Amino acid sequence: MPARRTWPFVLLALVVLVLFVLQLFVGSADVPVGVVLGALFEPTSVDPGLATIVREIRLPRSLTALLAGSGLAVSGLLMQTLFRNPLAGPSVLGISSGASLGVALIMLAQPLWALLPIPADATLITAALAGAMGVLVLILFADRRVGDGITLLIVGLLIGYLCSAVISVLQVASPAAALKGYVLWGMGSFAGVDQHRLWWLALPVMTGLGFALASIKPLNALLLGEDCATTLGVSVRPARRRLMWVTGILAGTITAFCGPIAFLGMVTPHVARGLLRTSDHARLLPATLLCGGALALGCDLITRSVAGSAIPLNAVTSLLGPLAAMSSLERARALSVVLTGKPQAGLLDVRTLVSLGRQPWTGHLGRLTLKDHERIDEAMERTGVTSFSERALQSLSDGEGQKVLIARALAQDAPVMLLDEPTAFLDLVNRVSVMRLLRDIARTSDRAVLLSTHDLTSALQLCDRILLVHEGTLWTGTPGEAISSGVLDRAFATQGMRFDPITASLIAE
Repeated sequence: MPARRTWPFVLLALVVLVLFVLQLFVGSADVPVGVVLGALFEPTSVDPGLATIVREIRLPRSLTALLAGSGLAVSGLLMQTLFRNPLAGPSVLGISSGASLGVALIMLAQPLWALLPIPADATLITAALAGAMGVLVLILFADRRVGDGITLLIVGLLIGYLCSAVISVLQVASPAAALKGYVLWGMGSFAGVDQHRLWWLALPVMTGLGFALASIKPLNALLLGEDCATTLGVSVRPARRRLMWVTGILAGTITAFCGPIAFLGMVTPHVARGLLRTSDHARLLPATLLCGGALALGCDLITRSVAGSAIPLNAVTSLLGPLAAMSSLERARALSVVLTGKPQAGLLDVRTLVSLGRQPWTGHLGRLTLKDHERIDEAMERTGVTSFSERALQSLSDGEGQKVLIARALAQDAPVMLLDEPTAFLDLVNRVSVMRLLRDIARTSDRAVLLSTHDLTSALQLCDRILLVHEGTLWTGTPGEAISSGVLDRAFATQGMRFDPITASLIAE
């Protein structure tokens, strides 16, 4: 294989190795490098307590993250190929929902604990596996009745919603302690698998990965569609069942041991495609396997290094997932950003700067079409900067410069505009002018305008909704609700200052 085709795999393998090693050193206890190496290779030569931390806590957790990430990533790739849907993932057939329902029946319907002749520490895993396999059997039975993959996909989604509905009923009727335990399980974690359970996780995951690697040939044929795959000699229905079995084994087992892990299964195949620039499963599937392991290890490392184990795993994967699944070009077409301050491009004239907003929509040479020029003219007219379109950026006042940046964001034609302190350096007149402009854009165009600001008075007078972060909680509502609810009084109740609801402003005392 040529070097240019092997270097991505070498790079991914090195990333996985580095993250895996870092996992052994990061945690609440400070374990020196020599102790970690001794615990791995000569456990009798180091302190028994530290050896236990490395061998029985960190090593199983790292291996669990590697197995779970790889398994979810591969099962997500199988589903995306099978259903030819880039948003498909391991949970698309309702298998993860079935596992969650099994756990909910045990944790929230407490009398069921006593009815199962299973050791208490294995009850949740058994229930999750039973729920996942039960849904998989239903899906396979439905596959005998329906004639195409799209209908089967809809059936899987319906089963998932049904499981979620039953879980919601159980949550309403369950005691607070049981509900809290179920919510914590639903946040996902790689920490619940010890060295004894690790083999029970590894065996089905490794088996599923082996079957997936053996299915590369039909997977490539299915890229052309089921009809074309049939003409190439692929028995589509048996191949589809086999892929669903593999996905069920991988997703069901991992959910049973680790809880539902969000986004990894859907995001990782896109990351691998972007790295390799190919859809050939002979290269894509191994790369997805490595990417999944790396992402899982990285996310788990963040939860441990930032705040011990306080950050739920799904909080990290859910934040990273949407951004990782999109390319920079896709993000630019979905979101325009205006940062605080004037950019360091003083010699650019106004029109050239506004024209840069069309970059996500132009080709490699950046040539502007008639449509692009129309969008630029509309943005400049809307923001009132047409009259000084030929002036250099360095000659503009702060208020004029801010309007030019907003015009550039408008020309970008994204459905969401995000602004960071747009009135930070403006005088009173320009603050009001810019805030009114943003309000009019939000109300008269098909886009959302989100901004951060410390200008409380302008926000209360001109914004449609307020989002206020105070003491770790997020409050949202209309400006009137913010005033009448007293949330502003509590948020700004500092020594020597209070919020006056009559004037809707802060008053020094």
